[in-house]
Amino acid sequence: MKLRIFLTALAACLLLSACAAGETAETKQPMVSSALEAVQAVASEEIESITYTRYTEGGAFSGSVTDPGTVKEICRRLSGLTLGEESKVGTSDDGLHLTVKAGGEPLTLYFEGANLVLNGRQYAAEGLSPLKQYIDQLIAAETEETTIPETTIPETTAQGNPYQYWDYYSGYAYESAGQLKYWIEFRDEFYLHCLFRSGESEPYEEVYTLYPDWEAPSAQQLTIRTVKDENGNDITDRFESLDFLFSSEDVVLMQVRRDEQTLAGGEEDNLLTGEYILKPREEKTPEQLCVLAQEYYKRNYDFYPPEAAFTDNGDGTYTIQLYENVDLGEGESHTATSAWYTVDTYGVGIDEITGRTVDLTR
Repeated sequence: MKLRIFLTALAACLLLSACAAGETAETKQPMVSSALEAVQAVASEEIESITYTRYTEGGAFSGSVTDPGTVKEICRRLSGLTLGEESKVGTSDDGLHLTVKAGGEPLTLYFEGANLVLNGRQYAAEGLSPLKQYIDQLIAAETEETTIPETTIPETTAQGNPYQYWDYYSGYAYESAGQLKYWIEFRDEFYLHCLFRSGESEPYEEVYTLYPDWEAPSAQQLTIRTVKDENGNDITDRFESLDFLFSSEDVVLMQVRRDEQTLAGGEEDNLLTGEYILKPREEKTPEQLCVLAQEYYKRNYDFYPPEAAFTDNGDGTYTIQLYENVDLGEGESHTATSAWYTVDTYGVGIDEITGRTVDLTR
């Protein structure tokens, strides 16, 4: 009887030890990365582009690749990544951001040192070195052309015209699947124009006013400290960070980190976490805008208005009237107006009749 009790107690102890060991092993397992798994699940031939930003002590270097061979090499190195235990390293000068675009919203991975950042925590990214080395090779091949200038803006800049060094980039835009989504404007303030859809076929525009950190501005980067919506409401708390990197290669890299808890509505209603490359759009003459307006109306309403006229509003926009002269007989005629559009030199603006945002180039 005593032997049986001893054996039963021993078995219970062994069971408890095994459970404790199991719990310990389980707690050491890394957090599952939906972003990493999602990227690894995408076939290289399905990827439209991969955008990278490499951070080192020498500065930030950005680029985008679309070449199938290069995309495949990056994917091959990404597929070899696995997650280890949680790390307490913190931020590092040795960073890498990768954004993979394969239809839909982009997928972004943030690496700090040898770690992958997930939900504010860092986990050892085993097998990361080959990926970083390959990105460094891409950067080295184009260093002379892609290095962002380190010019420091004079202290008097903010007191005079604060955006004189960035006027050149006004109108730079980001497009997704051929559709205009975001563009920046420098006037008396720094504006970010966003086209959201909210499930509608026609987009609507929201304009954010951005206020940079003027304590340490540079020609290379503007770090945004305050964001206000078009009603003047402070919405800074929606963003963990918002930065703009200006490259000598005629691109602007917009880096967004959202506070996911502040998202309201669907993906089409929000500027989401990711890296977006903004490029210049081609400005049009008033005559070209008239033709674009006629073609736009034809695409959307299956009618080509035969006449178009424009009025220069003197503020960088033009109001375009699309119409036809209808002969009523006996020397009488009538002007039948199809549309009124007020647009900028890129063809983006408002349908004055419906109040909807229009992009005459789409």
